[in-house]
Parts: sequence; C-alpha cells; structure tokens
Amino acid sequence: TSPSTSAPTTVPPVLDSGSRRYLYPSGPLPPGSPLYIGRPPNEDLAYAEIQRPGGFLRIKAPQKMGKTSLVFRLIHKAHQQRYQTVHLDLQTIDQDVFSSIDTFLRWFCAQTSRALNLPPKLDEYWDASMGHKVSSELYYQEYLLENRNTPVVLIIGAAERLIEHPKVAEDFFPLLRSWHEKARWNFLWRNLRIVIAHSTEIYIPL
Repeated sequence: TSPSTSAPTTVPPVLDSGSRRYLYPSGPLPPGSPLYIGRPPNEDLAYAEIQRPGGFLRIKAPQKMGKTSLVFRLIHKAHQQRYQTVHLDLQTIDQDVFSSIDTFLRWFCAQTSRALNLPPKLDEYWDASMGHKVSSELYYQEYLLENRNTPVVLIIGAAERLIEHPKVAEDFFPLLRSWHEKARWNFLWRNLRIVIAHSTEIYIPL
C-alpha cells in the first residue's frame, strides 16, 4: 500500500556509511546532507546564475526530483555571498490570494518586504490609476531595491500553482520577465536575481 494512504508498519530503510547510519530521505535535503546526489553541471550553473547581475533561473523537474533541495542550496550559496534572500512558497498561499492580480501582487510585495526586514508600505506606492503591475514595479524599484548595496535573490517555489489561475499567471510571469530585462540598462534591477521552481507535471508559460 502506498505510504500516502496508510501509515508504514516497518522501520524506514537506512543507508550504511562506515559507523554512521542515515534514514532514507522522505523530503527535501538540507545543505551539507551526505545523501544529496549532485547532478553536474546543474548545481554550478545555478550558483553562477544567481551571482550574475539580473540573473534569471528556472528550475523545472517532476515532483520528488530534488527541486526544493536545490533551492535550499541556492539559499545557502546566496548567504555565503552575503546576498539577501526572499523565498516565497506558493503552496502556502490561501486560495483567496489568487482571486485577482491586484490581491496577488499586494501579497507578493508585502511578503517580500517582510523577508527583507522592511515594513510593508503598499499604500504609499499603490495607485490603481497606474495599474497594479506598474504599482508593484515602482514598489520594488523605489522601495525594495533603492539604496540597496547587496543583491536580492527572489525565489518563487511551487510556481505551478499559478497555472490554476491563468488570469493572474498571464500578468505575473511577463512582469517578472520585464524586470529581468530591465537589468540590461537599469543598475537597480541588476541587484535582483530571480529563481522560479515548478513541477513539469503542469506546463507554465513564461
């Protein structure tokens, strides 16, 4: 019987390594775990991309193939470089947040602020007459990135959830792409490195 439908009745498998014994992993592996299996050159390419000004990285794989374990390693690498990180896991969002692009972008900007230890100041930058996407862009540029000397690695996990809400996805993904392209000529946006992780069970157009 599948473990997802009934509790296991036996002790989980272990791996021997000299005098040490490891429980067989059942979820993401933390950095430094001896059970993580690297897949060169993927890790080195990912590390290099988050260190590139305006970097944009897309991690796609079937479920249970190590996407989150790689994300954990990216966060660890970013901290080693003295970068700040924002990890937004879309699995944790209430369904109501996806009700409109305005609601989603407000959540997105507020959560980014908190991750950077900044108080959310949405009302100071949000202007419905300019549009929600422009408001979020100004919020990022003038509040979150302005006067920031260190890069910010923005990681969006479980991005496949957005495909269930195409109206939000069709506005949000092109917005991220435009931010990435701004790094070619705008110094502020070079400090933003974007990582998107999603399952290949559902295709996501970017």
